[in-house]
Amino acid sequence: MDFYTLSEHILGYTNSFGKVKLGKSQVLEDTIKILEDTIKINKGEIESYFSNISYPFKGVSDKVESDKVVSEFSTFVSFVQLLEDWGMTPSILSQYTDNFYFGYKIPQIGKEFDLIRFGENYNISIELKSQTGLDKQEKQLKTNHFYLNFLDKQTRYYGFSPDIQSYVEYDGNTGNFEKINPEEFKRVLIEQEVSLLSRDEVDTLFDIKNYLVSPFNDTEKFLKQQYFLNGHQKDIVDYILKPKNNERLFTIKGNPGTGKTLLIYHIANLLMHSGFRVVIIHGAKLNDGQHYLQTKGFRIKPIKQLESTLNDAKSYDYIIIDESQRLREDSKYKQVSALLDSVTENRDTKYIISLDGAQTLSKSESAANANDILSKFYKLGSKQFSLKDKFRTNPDMNLFIRNLIKFPVDKPIEKVKNTRRNIQIKYFGNRASADTYLHEMEDTTDWHVLNYAKSRYTHESIDSMVNCGKVSHEVIGQEFDKVIIPMDFNFYYGPGTQEKKNKRGEVVGENHFMFLNSTVSYYPINKMFYQNITRSREQLQIVVIENWDLYIKICNLLETF
Repeated sequence: MDFYTLSEHILGYTNSFGKVKLGKSQVLEDTIKILEDTIKINKGEIESYFSNISYPFKGVSDKVESDKVVSEFSTFVSFVQLLEDWGMTPSILSQYTDNFYFGYKIPQIGKEFDLIRFGENYNISIELKSQTGLDKQEKQLKTNHFYLNFLDKQTRYYGFSPDIQSYVEYDGNTGNFEKINPEEFKRVLIEQEVSLLSRDEVDTLFDIKNYLVSPFNDTEKFLKQQYFLNGHQKDIVDYILKPKNNERLFTIKGNPGTGKTLLIYHIANLLMHSGFRVVIIHGAKLNDGQHYLQTKGFRIKPIKQLESTLNDAKSYDYIIIDESQRLREDSKYKQVSALLDSVTENRDTKYIISLDGAQTLSKSESAANANDILSKFYKLGSKQFSLKDKFRTNPDMNLFIRNLIKFPVDKPIEKVKNTRRNIQIKYFGNRASADTYLHEMEDTTDWHVLNYAKSRYTHESIDSMVNCGKVSHEVIGQEFDKVIIPMDFNFYYGPGTQEKKNKRGEVVGENHFMFLNSTVSYYPINKMFYQNITRSREQLQIVVIENWDLYIKICNLLETF
């Protein structure tokens, strides 16, 4: 819907609820008066009504939200009134402002744009703000440029705050801001060669990997802060930097792909630049990215230096332990006890731990151990945060991994469409051929082969797997665009059950599944497999070697393979 028609539509809709009829010539204060009256209608009606005309005006349930909705309504109407004041007639507005997306959100990450239209020659992004100063306008346009700069076409950026008469254009190439020239803005609208794209087509323009950065694999982007944090992650950052209840212990829990490591390193970076003494303990050997970060001022130590670091806790304002589910508490190592003792003894030091109970690699590491750490840390007063939304992998990949680990036998499998073939299943009936293929892919392409650690003490069946690529312990916390994972006779499916619960949490029966199992080894193969497969953020190859039954079962999880 074009700007003029939508503006008229809003006024007609709000007038139908207001006691005073509102005309286009009335001042903004009168607009707000009528719009406030519309808030009396229920939330669902607002959302439903405006969704039908492709504008996601939000419904309201309280006064705070009401103010927000009034702002959305009134700012758009006053924006159109401004364009009319600039000489853009209803005819021009109707002809040249159609096919904008209102409130478009990038899939997975949820970044929203007020008004955006895509074109063959350039794109147009317009931000509408109420009671927003120039500094916030400029910050918003810079943020928009970060997300839209990856598109093939140049984008023109405009910010309008009609109520305070602030109108600016941002040049993404130079980083300069200028006051909007009305005639130039009109020309940009008229001369754009509009691309008529469906929502699905627009979604394909945005490659999620451009916004999801690994501190280890995209180190330069991380140092330049060219990455995305969602609203929940930002709230966690704000709380840890300024605790509301003076907490000094913080726990961040999340599954693979939820952004734990990026969040941890982002917090560390902010603290360092604020003058705090910060050390990060990594739950494995250090990787190349971490060694590079060390040259940039980061204090990062491997897990084997945990106890010596804790003994020197007074030297640090913050001790951060990433992948803390790998802390051990057995006859040889007392790492959990050492951490808890350090927390108790050093009241001036703050501690941040992150963990994922599913990412364990040895028999001494388990979800139970991770939960034990969580419980003990909580009893000491830890503020706990939970990350749930997955950003690293796309929805198809997430569904495939879930199905691969277990798929139902008492109901149809929800197959992955895989229309872009981001997931590929390859079969080799000859181990030598598979060996050659994997080595060539690792040596000559941008694919990464992720393999399995073998015991240093005994001969195991996993030893037959090709010696190629990185093993699970080397890729902890890392991410790769393209991942290849070999599977052979060490993997097989077997039947099993899980409790079926109702909404109240009561057990009402059993669900039957086929579970992916693995042979016994010093380092549990199934845990290493999960670690490896959750490193992929874009494309995945499963290379099945001399295991036809496994190959067929995996293929059955996909519509296209």
